[in-house]
Amino acid sequence: MPAPTTRRVNGTKGGVDWLAVDPPRPRRLDRGSSVGHALRGRRSCHPSGETVTADEPSDARTFMFTDIEGSTALWDQSPGSMAVALARHDRLIAQCVRALGGAIFTAGGDGFGAVFTSASRAATSATHVQRVIESEPWLTPTPLRVRVGLHTGTAEKRDGNYFGTTVNRAARVTSVGHGGQIVVSAVTASLLAEDAWTVVEMGRHRLDGFSQFEALFRLVADGVPDVARPLRSRPDLRRDLRASTSP
Repeated sequence: MPAPTTRRVNGTKGGVDWLAVDPPRPRRLDRGSSVGHALRGRRSCHPSGETVTADEPSDARTFMFTDIEGSTALWDQSPGSMAVALARHDRLIAQCVRALGGAIFTAGGDGFGAVFTSASRAATSATHVQRVIESEPWLTPTPLRVRVGLHTGTAEKRDGNYFGTTVNRAARVTSVGHGGQIVVSAVTASLLAEDAWTVVEMGRHRLDGFSQFEALFRLVADGVPDVARPLRSRPDLRRDLRASTSP
């Protein structure tokens, strides 16, 4: 990933001058990229011990979570129109999930959790979600915008629901995105690169509840809003700074 630029800003903390690190320009990862070749076939090990290969083993699933951006404010501003919009939103999400053979296993607040047998099916469903949400004539004070996240791994299934680190990570991947974005983990990005999807590298970030930084990506597709805003999480500035100052 291109090195970030650094600039000194006024102020100290603990006697140390702070360097502000401007985020690097995101880079596309596709089937032919060097990053894509590096990811393919590599075993990806998370701090939790969860291990998934880029060959997507038969017991792995790709989990998709969705969440309406700014829903609390919309409910406060116009509860009547938001109630109607949410019912429509729920039907659209369910249709997008079922169309790709997925299953919704949880619903909470203003979002859903769904599971798919492959990363490509989950990605296709996610793009459908963004397209239909974008094209819908919402009557709310501002149009609905949905953040979507994808992560692949194994999980425990019990009474129709899924549990474990994979599911937790998928939910956290979703939470760092903005409305209109589809954020994917490195494991899922490597699988999508195999199927000629295009993702944009967004740097390394620490997800809430997880101890280590990890690479995150943004899925890019025709008809999907191109929301290039930095992710809503804490980036690995130390790593980026080391990369920018190394010979």
